[in-house]
Amino acid sequence: MTEPTILVEPSGFASHGEGLEARRTLWGYVFVEAEPSAVYYVHAREVGPEALEVQVVMGAFGDEATPADRAVIALVGQAHGGRLAFMLLDAEASRWASHEFLGVPQRAAAVRGTELGARVFRILDEVVVQDERVAELRGRLEHGPEH
Repeated sequence: MTEPTILVEPSGFASHGEGLEARRTLWGYVFVEAEPSAVYYVHAREVGPEALEVQVVMGAFGDEATPADRAVIALVGQAHGGRLAFMLLDAEASRWASHEFLGVPQRAAAVRGTELGARVFRILDEVVVQDERVAELRGRLEHGPEH
């Protein structure tokens, strides 16, 4: 079976705080076989990020879609053995939990080992490769701030 074509479209960013407390949030859109399929948010410290907080919103995005038509999956990305690895988190405990318009927060246990979980990790693989901003954060996590 052929893997679906995934296109990542980086969109915006916002900066928060100053100095060592400065943080950045990046976001973008994901299209699977040219259909809008997900939105992602990546949040990290500007100086020496220790982790990436990630939110992936998957589901329906059309004019008729409601938040009930979308699943919100939260993850954390950290360097383990010099490589970026992601772990599922309970979305209702994430920084975006109060944004009910995004969708229905998913518990990590409900996503782990499911088709939804596999799709989320496949999308994350493409986000890290196709969004240069996230790739730069990955390099800083895996190799230190000089990269």
